Amino acid sequence: DRFLVNMAVVRVNLDQNGTGILDNYIPLVHEVLSEMATDIFSVDEFKNKFVEIAEFKIPTGAVISLLKRATEKYQLLEKQPQGIYKIQKDNIKISNFAAIRDAEQRKYNGLVQKFVRYCYEEHNLKIENEKASSYFFEVLYDIAPLLFVNLSDADKIKSEHSDKNKFLVSKFVAHSNKVDQESFEAILSFVRGSMLTETFYYSQNTSDITNKPLKNVVVYFDTQFLVRILGFAQHELCIPCEELMEMLRDMNVKTRCFRNTLEELHGIFLAALSQLNQFGRLKPNKPGDLFDYINQNSITPSDLLITMNSLEEKLRLQQIYVEDKPVIIEHYSIDEKSLSEKLSDIFENQSAKARSHDIDCLQAIFQLREGKRQDYLDRCKAIFITTNSRLAKLSTLFFNEQYGHSNASICMGDHVFTSLVWMKSVKKTADLPRDRLVANCYSALLPSESLWAEYIKEVNRLKDKGEISEHDYHVLIHSMAAREQLMDQAFSSDDNIFGSVNTILDKAKKIYTEELGSRLEEAEKTVQIQSAKIDKFINYISAGVNRTVFTCIILLWLIFLGYALVYTSPNSVSDLKNFDINSVVFLLLIILSILNLVFGFKLVDSCKNFASNCGQRTAEKIRFFINKT
Repeated sequence: DRFLVNMAVVRVNLDQNGTGILDNYIPLVHEVLSEMATDIFSVDEFKNKFVEIAEFKIPTGAVISLLKRATEKYQLLEKQPQGIYKIQKDNIKISNFAAIRDAEQRKYNGLVQKFVRYCYEEHNLKIENEKASSYFFEVLYDIAPLLFVNLSDADKIKSEHSDKNKFLVSKFVAHSNKVDQESFEAILSFVRGSMLTETFYYSQNTSDITNKPLKNVVVYFDTQFLVRILGFAQHELCIPCEELMEMLRDMNVKTRCFRNTLEELHGIFLAALSQLNQFGRLKPNKPGDLFDYINQNSITPSDLLITMNSLEEKLRLQQIYVEDKPVIIEHYSIDEKSLSEKLSDIFENQSAKARSHDIDCLQAIFQLREGKRQDYLDRCKAIFITTNSRLAKLSTLFFNEQYGHSNASICMGDHVFTSLVWMKSVKKTADLPRDRLVANCYSALLPSESLWAEYIKEVNRLKDKGEISEHDYHVLIHSMAAREQLMDQAFSSDDNIFGSVNTILDKAKKIYTEELGSRLEEAEKTVQIQSAKIDKFINYISAGVNRTVFTCIILLWLIFLGYALVYTSPNSVSDLKNFDINSVVFLLLIILSILNLVFGFKLVDSCKNFASNCGQRTAEKIRFFINKT
């Protein structure tokens, strides 16, 4: 609990100051200095006390930078010979750290209570308040991996880590983002503080984090990152990638992909096109992949073909250029066989072709670095960015063991790299921590590759035996309701097995029927609203035609009557025998007058009827045209 609250405090200070990364930790330094046993201490003594209070370890270089900032800028310390520091009590001001911390603690306590209540009400799970923090650490597992392993209770927290815990807290985060922004902001506060603190572990000099740009570094992206930057993934997953690209462009960083990565991307699109032409629908390898996106968005084969044939051009528009792999120099070559064995142990369902691509890319980056370990991200020459955090962790471990520890890994997860770029960027994207949190939680709510593979295997078995229909098969594979039920059943199972497919099908059908009914109801309302608007429009046109015709006819009759009275009146009855134009008009005027006096005929009523008929005919023509189109 204390660590998460400290991260929230760091976030608060970041929002208030917005100066340097070290300034955000000065309140913590105040707290540490006030707890020191003596006024004179060494770097190691300060570091030990800092770890005790902050509940996370930081590199000695970061500790020295903090002490230097506290000495030179804030005059809290006086440096003595042989690396000794003395507290300047006269300059130690009463910090507002305690007040800020108490406020964040209250927010955190409220968050815990809401989480516990949510688990009980929504999932029938009783979770103790003291255990809630272990669930919230799941949020940081991918966002701040090095900070995670440097926690004071890292071993204990890691032992409690599980996919089920991650799934549960991700459900809570998604729920909070929709209906409880107060809880979501409370979670976001320690996420932002953790993203900030994560940057400590990637540089020996903390000033390099913000002061050293990446102009001399070439960034290479993996296939899935390219898929997202092209927009062929769920919106939640695309946003953080787009924000990273925007920051890199602002910093004039060169962004590339290897030609074999483009070829792999082209191959995925080609396989999708072939399957779409053959079956009319795709079978996703896992939820959220390119095939799944194509299904969900009903992308046609022709659209897919156009995209496939213009991939390099579309990447160029994103300022991502394609490069050939460098020629392999044997002196810098890595042990590909050993790396392949490690990858195959971790990624059991990965194809040999995909594994070969990953190894080729890692080999290429190592070649570009000339086989040298790199301690500084801003000077590392080249780096491979992947959306696969497990690949990033495994490759980092492999290269550190085989070729020496490097602070700037050959391969880095996009979330960690984004945090580092975010700190270096002058134009920081304010919503990036929020978008990263949403994207990570979205991913956590999708079935894992292994669970999905087992599920697909069982669904195919039932289909082959004729126990489920073709429609049922499509519901089980493609509907979001079935996936949610799959995850819920796997979550509720002790052995992470999804249980009965028929149960999933029944629940999915029920949800699907309810959703369909809701959509039909919404569609009917929409149709009614649109029909009302169309009727209003038609009635408006009809009334306009009616008024226009009536006005024109009356004007014509008035002109006719005026002409008849003034110019056609005969001098005698004998003049009417001539039957010229004047006599005819005059006789017509007499007939109308007799009809009006004897039979009550009104000319204006006839005009109204005629105008009304014109308006109705116009309305009918418009309705016919609308129905036809």
